[in-house]
Amino acid sequence: MRRAFNYFKKLIRKIFNIRPSFEDEDTLSTPVYQIMETSPINCRPSEHAEKRLNLLIPALSIRYAFGGINTAIDFFLQLISNDEDVRIIITEEATSDLLALPDSKNWLIVQTNQPDRQGKLIVCFGNRNNKTIPVRKGDIFVATAWWTAYVGEAILKWQQQQWRSIPAPLVYLVQDFEPGFYRWSSRYSMSLSTYYYDNLIAIINTKLLSDFFKKNDINFNHSYIFEPSLNKTLSLFLPSKDKIQKKKRILFYGRPSVERNAFEILVSGLQIWSHQYSRSRQWEVFSLGESYNVIGLDNGAEIQVKGKLSLHEYAGLMLTSAIGASLMISPHPSYPPLEMAAFDMGVITNTFSNKNLSDYHSSIYSLENLTPENFALLLTQLCSKFEKDNNCFRNNSFTGFDFIGPERKFNFIKELRNDLNLSNKTATIRAHGIK
Repeated sequence: MRRAFNYFKKLIRKIFNIRPSFEDEDTLSTPVYQIMETSPINCRPSEHAEKRLNLLIPALSIRYAFGGINTAIDFFLQLISNDEDVRIIITEEATSDLLALPDSKNWLIVQTNQPDRQGKLIVCFGNRNNKTIPVRKGDIFVATAWWTAYVGEAILKWQQQQWRSIPAPLVYLVQDFEPGFYRWSSRYSMSLSTYYYDNLIAIINTKLLSDFFKKNDINFNHSYIFEPSLNKTLSLFLPSKDKIQKKKRILFYGRPSVERNAFEILVSGLQIWSHQYSRSRQWEVFSLGESYNVIGLDNGAEIQVKGKLSLHEYAGLMLTSAIGASLMISPHPSYPPLEMAAFDMGVITNTFSNKNLSDYHSSIYSLENLTPENFALLLTQLCSKFEKDNNCFRNNSFTGFDFIGPERKFNFIKELRNDLNLSNKTATIRAHGIK
């Protein structure tokens, strides 16, 4: 079980962009030839009959609170109503500090061996060997990653067999093309299979991602789309942006453990830039997102590794920095390039398939041919542009969708609740201060 638990932790880090910690550095002494994250959630019948919304989420600890998990929490809290029975099932943590969940004190942590009950419940089910959880005929499940959809589909089959009736659809929050997180492999095939479930409602994070699925002949029977919007806490800093002078500082999203963020291209490109650009020593270079050992540049300076910051610290750095860089080798746009552009930074990112963020903001520069050399060349051009006019990236606006809004909008909540045969009481719970 210890080997399986370590494996779970490493997998969560990789899929949900989670920063590694020292206690997770154990290595497996023997190979594991199972897809451990798809271990089934074994069920037992509940004595309660009321409908209940259930969130299947890998983790709720604060160290895992990056964009994907935060968006899942935000969506679920807007879907539920205050007076409904609701449950969060944490699939990969045996214990959790719950700090990624706003108002977690209003939720009750229950053990797997306890009888089912009403209210707002949380169950940690990362260690589920020989354990079951109570499942109602009217339980509705919301999946947040491919393996939670995989085990969620198995729960729906159990419900159908147990009560001889068709269960409610599985609600599947699709935030990227997750098979692309793997080389051609068992996980590639199993994650791809989750897009073809019949009894499914897909909630797709951006039209760009939805168009990518259609382009690749993956068509959901029933789906909704939402667009990103600036985090509420970050938006509070926007009124200050015209009053603060930008520094010769480069922020980049540095996460060596997440391959799709192309850390090697970023670092190699910065090395080339620092060697070739005669004024590179005048610029600071900060890395955000993940902690790692300090890296020296060819000009004698060092990358200042800031790791994961609070939203206030993040906003402060964007307000005072001129240039940002965030790469994402996937069809989802990701939030950092959009956030940096909202804070009047010149931003380097990349295209992918149908994705080109330059179409959405004139201060976003998307590399079509992503190499360290091309990154260094574009960075040199943006640095030179800023040195000639330190207001060159200011006051540009978004087109195509309203990123700078009051909060992330899921405008289809009422329709989705109708689809799930839930009464349309106002879903008054809201997530605050999460990204």
